[in-house]
Amino acid sequence: MIFSDESADPKFGSEALASLPIFPLPNMVLFPGAMLPLHIFEPRYREMIRDSLASHRLLAMALRTEDEVPGMPPPAVARVLGMGEIVAAEPLPDGRYNVLLQGKARVRIVRELATGKPYRTVSVEQLFDERLSDDVAPLRRAESEVAMRALIEEVASRMEDEEAFALRKAVREQVSLSRLTDRLASVLVTAGAARQTLLETLNPWLRVDRLSRELAGLLSRMRSTESLN
Repeated sequence: MIFSDESADPKFGSEALASLPIFPLPNMVLFPGAMLPLHIFEPRYREMIRDSLASHRLLAMALRTEDEVPGMPPPAVARVLGMGEIVAAEPLPDGRYNVLLQGKARVRIVRELATGKPYRTVSVEQLFDERLSDDVAPLRRAESEVAMRALIEEVASRMEDEEAFALRKAVREQVSLSRLTDRLASVLVTAGAARQTLLETLNPWLRVDRLSRELAGLLSRMRSTESLN
């Protein structure tokens, strides 16, 4: 079975959750387990990286749902965020940074804080997937696995060799159902709204269903492209 029920997300202490910098971007959603390279060039976010490196090395990617307009209040962001840890940071001579952020957890904004910093900071609560019921029918599990494997294999068959190898490798590893869906969503789902919906879905079986629909849509687009060539 590729579906394990063990939770993959670590628990974070209250200190980290009480004051968390956010990096709002359009169409950007960070899933637990995903690796996100960032090039930091704006002065406010350079300061954010310096402050994060000097403390708990955590920040959250926030899906921006409005345009940013100079002189106006900060744009709205989605309330559920992907919190990540800076696992590598390369300072550049002119003050910019190349950063590698690893997704660690889902969090929900409790309130935004007034810190006097040029970047935004929020207080958050950590979110966890709903525990899978012990009485989930074995047939339900088996059907989900077969359907997911079939979709993944067909997607992989239409990819370049290196991408297909990485995708097949990802599903051969024994990981939790939560981590598997996050891993696949981070690679295969590109639309910000769809990624945000998957991030906010805390029922793993519902996330499987939603991800399956996204993969089916991806395959439909791939087939349409093939028919035109």
